Amino acid sequence: MKDFTDKNLVNVVIPPLVQAFTYDVPKNLLPKISVGHLVEVPFGRRVAQGYIIEKIKQEKKTDFKIKSIRDSEEQHACFNSEQLIFFKWIAEYYSEPLSNVIDVAIPSPAIKKYNRWISLQTRTIENLKGSKQKAIVELLKKHEQAIEYSEILKTIKGSATVIKKLAEKNIIKIIEEELIGPSLGEASIKSGLLSLVVSIVLIFAFMMFFYSAAGLIASLMMILNLFLIIGLMAGLPFGFTLTLPGIAGLVLTLGMAVDANVIIYERIKEELHHGKTALAAMQDGFKHSLAAIIDGNLTTLITGLILGMVGMGPVTGFAVTLCIGIFTTLFTALLLTKVYVDFRAEQGKTYKFFTKQTEFFLKGKNIDFIGLRTKFYAFSGIIIVLGFISIFVRGFDLGVDFEGGREYRVRFEQPVNVSDVRNDLNAVIGDGTIVKQIGSSTQVKITTKFMIHETSKEADDKAVESLYNGLKKYLPNVTLDNFKEVYLLSSTKVDPSVSVDFRNSSIMATVLSLIAIFLYILIRFRTMGYSIGAVVATLHDALIIIALFT
Repeated sequence: MKDFTDKNLVNVVIPPLVQAFTYDVPKNLLPKISVGHLVEVPFGRRVAQGYIIEKIKQEKKTDFKIKSIRDSEEQHACFNSEQLIFFKWIAEYYSEPLSNVIDVAIPSPAIKKYNRWISLQTRTIENLKGSKQKAIVELLKKHEQAIEYSEILKTIKGSATVIKKLAEKNIIKIIEEELIGPSLGEASIKSGLLSLVVSIVLIFAFMMFFYSAAGLIASLMMILNLFLIIGLMAGLPFGFTLTLPGIAGLVLTLGMAVDANVIIYERIKEELHHGKTALAAMQDGFKHSLAAIIDGNLTTLITGLILGMVGMGPVTGFAVTLCIGIFTTLFTALLLTKVYVDFRAEQGKTYKFFTKQTEFFLKGKNIDFIGLRTKFYAFSGIIIVLGFISIFVRGFDLGVDFEGGREYRVRFEQPVNVSDVRNDLNAVIGDGTIVKQIGSSTQVKITTKFMIHETSKEADDKAVESLYNGLKKYLPNVTLDNFKEVYLLSSTKVDPSVSVDFRNSSIMATVLSLIAIFLYILIRFRTMGYSIGAVVATLHDALIIIALFT
């Protein structure tokens, strides 16, 4: 018999279970958690996540042992007591478990995201206990690169606690962790969606200005294309989370969708200028533009597939969105648009494919690009050479993904001078700290290699504390805990071994994409010159971008 009157007990709901479970709050967690916190709790033989819904008093003696909460996933509560009342009402009204209601109601920006990579410390391992430990080690042995934590969990069910045990034995190593705070997550989503909305508005304006009513049809098909992409991603059997690179893929897809319509409409305009009827011009325009659209989208699809298979981390989200977008683009531009145009034409109703300002845009203007090639060669060569000089003189900021290190995003109440912040941090955490302004004058990105080879939680805490000490004078009256919760927007840690994997996968994806494009054009057009020209042009564009980023 055990007396629990001296315990600090709480009820926790664990999705998707109906009932609540009682846990003890350890003394070290008492100041940190309350109702509404997401916590990590022992549940049978595994570790589960749940939400604290109430504090309780235990005055009776019981025959069973109450387990303790292991850790808190959040520094702030995901919901308050008033919201909890509303969640309970929804659960009762719809006969749904309260845990599920809370899980659905909590927006993703409100929960900090952890992204972990697992690698094998040594390939000669003995005395493994249990089939899951052996399965995890065998899975890691098959991969030369590190594996995402989430991938291991999907492949080997219930392996969370096993991974922790292997890490404690130094058999495996957690070599990257990323933490995105709620304020940054919300701001990132807002900025990503804003870019999407601005892109749509600009595309609408451009298409209607250049192609009149036909441009409006293309823009509406673009919106339909967007809904198709989102619907298909939501229905993927393996699950898909829309990330910022995914939103970037959406924006790119919208441009590609309209690009297909631009090719079609320009061909239709040519046919109309040749004196053909509207119906004949539309039919020939679609027919003559088909090959160019398919070739362009297929080469992009090849690149997207290679990115998805070889790429690591957020690149995968971009690749998935891009590949889905290519299929929906072909569906809306080549099928739905044509069906609608033919339907209108059969009824004797046509619409304009140009405005007064754009009917003869660039028509009759012959630019001798071949004759000007020497000047273009010189212009491109100067930019590329200056870029390489800049790389050798100033270096190239590859970021933590490719070099390894710790990266923090911090906000301040007042604008700060980047040079002053860099000097103050160098005095605390050593030289080599990179400080850049992001978004506004009150936010900075800080990159450092301070204690990068230390993987323990104590080392992470010490790094954050050192960061706080270096920034203390810019944050008067702010405590360390307050700094972590409010002003530290995100933190990323990438072990140098993972950065090597990122670099290798990026180089591999680039090389394979160039080879695939070369082979496709060679097979498609049966001319070596076209293949070489396409690869050289792609390399040229890549070098120009690298030069501009230096």
